[in-house]
Amino acid sequence: MIAVFALAAVQGLPPQFWDIPACPNDVGMRRIGLALSLQVPKRAKVRRRGDVDFQCETIQVPGTAAWIAACHGPNYTHGDPSRLRKSALRTDDRLIRWPNMPSDWVFDFGPRDVKGVAQSGSRWRYIGMVGASIQYEGLDDAAAARADAIMDTVCWANP
Repeated sequence: MIAVFALAAVQGLPPQFWDIPACPNDVGMRRIGLALSLQVPKRAKVRRRGDVDFQCETIQVPGTAAWIAACHGPNYTHGDPSRLRKSALRTDDRLIRWPNMPSDWVFDFGPRDVKGVAQSGSRWRYIGMVGASIQYEGLDDAAAARADAIMDTVCWANP
């Protein structure tokens, strides 16, 4: 992934950043995820599963059959959606920053937001870093727009 941003620098393009907020301390707000957390819409179905080395929470995107998965664990992800990226017609990448984030983490740990269009025309999105990701894949434009509205609520929970 660093290569993507290095290529952008060679081409004279600065990396794009998304500054996400710290999560509010609202006890009544339902959230999924750990360090990277999403607000769960009212009446959304939530499922949880896990193993000894990972935990996943999925929420159904209201009004669709689509699901968003928020998973974390020490070896869950290496911070890049390379499987999705390989078959993408196009992608849009942003590095993620949060309040009080050490400046060297941006490139060392690779928190990023990547959206893509698969060769089939379906949409996918990955928000993640080493050990944690929130993502969907295989959605049509309408379902992806609804899922993106939820994913745009991502915040830093500082576990």
